[in-house]
Amino acid sequence: MFRPIEKNKSAVNILDLGAGNSWLSNRLAVRGHDLMAVDLTVNDFDGLGCYRFYESTFLSVQAEFDHLPFADRSADIILYNASLHYSVDYEKTLSESLRSLEAGGKVVILDSPVYRDPGSGLNMVREREEQFVWQYGFPSDNLKSENFLTYKRMIDLGLKLGIIWRHIRPYYGFHWLTRPWLARILGRREPAEFGFWIGSKANVHG
Repeated sequence: MFRPIEKNKSAVNILDLGAGNSWLSNRLAVRGHDLMAVDLTVNDFDGLGCYRFYESTFLSVQAEFDHLPFADRSADIILYNASLHYSVDYEKTLSESLRSLEAGGKVVILDSPVYRDPGSGLNMVREREEQFVWQYGFPSDNLKSENFLTYKRMIDLGLKLGIIWRHIRPYYGFHWLTRPWLARILGRREPAEFGFWIGSKANVHG
């Protein structure tokens, strides 16, 4: 995903949205890119404050997905690393990304759960909430989010926002490949997929 842009630029401007402890920002900064790690959490054990433990230099910014404090067309790549599913409104969140994205840039979504059947995603959310109550004795009071993606949702978002998606499904081995079949046999919900979605603005050619 980086090589086509790297061919034309020695350093790529990257927004790491939902950076958490900024491990990915650190690795990409080591690679020679200009990183802006963005998150709401700023402590130094799982938030942006972990910056001080890394060997590289990058910018840490406390901000929301839907209100990015960056100029229009300021980023070559915008990354959601296991974070887009925490958005309350994918359309609003991705629209803000497109505003901040350079004309030939890419929006990259990593490690957000994807389902073919939205009912399986809703069941996942219910199971997670039940597990939280069992473990802690009270319901989670986290902000509501969309929680998961579906193939149809991604297609619809692409059409509405003018994004051309390239979807990559990594091969994690035979066991991972057979999980959907096993779930159907056992009458369980569809397991989530965790692939890569690489988006380009539809009105950009070349």
